[in-house]
Amino acid sequence: MKKDKEEKLDKEPDELPADEPVEELKQSEEPEIDLEALKLGEIESSEAVPTEEHEESADPDKEVVIKKSPTTQKWWKRRKIMIPAGIVLLLVVLLAIPPTRYMMLGWAWREDVSVLVTDTTSHSPVSNAAVSIDGHSATTDGAGVATIKAIPIGYRTLHIEKKNYKTNEQAIAVDVFSAGQKRDIALVATGRLVNVRVTDRLTGKPVAEATIADDKTTYGRTDASGKVTVVVPAKDQKINATVVAAKYNGFSTVISPENANITLIPTAKMYFLSKQSGKIDVVKTNLDGSDRKVVVPGTGDEDDRSTTLLAARDWKYLVLKSKRAPNKPESLYIVNTTNDSYTVLDEGNAVFTSIGWSGHNFMYETVRQNTEYWRAKSTAIKSFNADNSNLVTLDENAADPLSVDSSPAYERLSNYYILDGLLSYTKTWSFSGYRFSPGVLEAVAKDKPSTIMSVKPDGTGRKILRSFPSATLSYVNAKLYLPQEVYYQAADRSDPVKYTYLELEDGTVKSNASGADSFGNKTYPTYLMSPNGNASFWSEERDGKNALFIGGKNAENKQEVAAASEFKAYGWLTDDWILLQKQNSELYITTIDQLKAGGTPLKISDYHKVASSLVGYGYGYGGL
Repeated sequence: MKKDKEEKLDKEPDELPADEPVEELKQSEEPEIDLEALKLGEIESSEAVPTEEHEESADPDKEVVIKKSPTTQKWWKRRKIMIPAGIVLLLVVLLAIPPTRYMMLGWAWREDVSVLVTDTTSHSPVSNAAVSIDGHSATTDGAGVATIKAIPIGYRTLHIEKKNYKTNEQAIAVDVFSAGQKRDIALVATGRLVNVRVTDRLTGKPVAEATIADDKTTYGRTDASGKVTVVVPAKDQKINATVVAAKYNGFSTVISPENANITLIPTAKMYFLSKQSGKIDVVKTNLDGSDRKVVVPGTGDEDDRSTTLLAARDWKYLVLKSKRAPNKPESLYIVNTTNDSYTVLDEGNAVFTSIGWSGHNFMYETVRQNTEYWRAKSTAIKSFNADNSNLVTLDENAADPLSVDSSPAYERLSNYYILDGLLSYTKTWSFSGYRFSPGVLEAVAKDKPSTIMSVKPDGTGRKILRSFPSATLSYVNAKLYLPQEVYYQAADRSDPVKYTYLELEDGTVKSNASGADSFGNKTYPTYLMSPNGNASFWSEERDGKNALFIGGKNAENKQEVAAASEFKAYGWLTDDWILLQKQNSELYITTIDQLKAGGTPLKISDYHKVASSLVGYGYGYGGL
């Protein structure tokens, strides 16, 4: 019976008799499941796990359900998290391996590569070395550093070369997030090392980023301390090179172990009068006198005593007063140093007297020669704006309408001083001749006061600072005793030894407590104001030599910067550079610190000093 049952079970389903029932399978026997016959939607899992339990049925047509284990059920529910996490994990593993990382990211990822190149012997930076990586290149700076931009990550070849050094080539790995790293590379010199130092001739400070090169090779570039190591050939132990830096004149020299300290001269121009050609020319040179050029050529008709050249405090404009034709009087010419052009400022039958610069306004006095000196408007104060070529009359003299040549009554303009953006001057009435007996003088002078005046360079703000009765005033003398202050001595007409002493300070005229001590034979320095107006510079004669001083806007905080000097103050070129003159024929330039340290000023050139100096004039340069 048992055997019959087994035979029936071994038969295919379609061979079984239709009316013969299928016996129930024993639990110990595993049924054969035709998975292809199972409907996909009726099966909850596509994988069979050995530990899964099966729900058995004696009915072969009944659906068989495969029950999942608890572990499989949890995994399946979390499949949306587990599958991406697995992918990420795989990527992390792949990226952690350099070769696969480079292969995966090299096509898109770029990194900057920085190298620090030094000399193997001196350990000093090697500047101007050519650094390249697979066709991308850069040059080391004064600190020996070069950065090559946007190199694809991966294994690359780094190539470094420089004249008089052995070429260095090595394989490097450019990795992600490596831009902040510097690779230290040492080069081996094939010649002798020369430690060069480049400094500013005026200040003594180091010059950074100065290159040392010839026509074919750049040998080095200075670092922030002005130093650079240059390799010269072992045989000659020298090179011919030019040292160049921004804002400095180039300097050609021989670099050798004996000549390793180089000084550069700042780029700037100096303008002055010269009679080197036999005529009085306006010339310009570099600060060491090189690159000399004639800006305004002389004609040979110039007057040695009266020719002057006055520079505005920023040196943008110059005013030349000169006689340049045999049958014409002196004229005023404006020179624009931006392009070295010059043109006539004022001319005619008049005598011009320079007063000076206030900013870009040049003020001067003109006395007409085609009329009597006592006529009204025979004397005028004018101001020329160099920026817009606008010429204005600041003031003119007046005259009594009844004046005649033998008995004139007229105003005299004098005592010009530029004080902190204002022009101060005096207007005093003069009465002479038979008409002015004591009784008549009082009547004529009643409405004609003498005054101390001030006016702005553009002609506005003119006002009277102090009035005097002209009938009792003989004349007024003035002396600039500080950069912003003036002493006045007013003489009494009736008593030749009676004076009134005043001083102008902060725009106000008041009594001068110093009195007679402030005048007589007492002299005061010519204070030369800095371009920004915040400092003053002057010299005082002492025992045949000169003491040089620096002070504030009104000479306060006086400091002696040189004693027993052979130099005298001449002016300023910038707020940092001061100008000196020696023996009335030589121009020099230096700095305050260099003077204090006892350094040697740099000679610019010999120059032509005219006989007449503008004593007391400090708002511009060239008057001494």
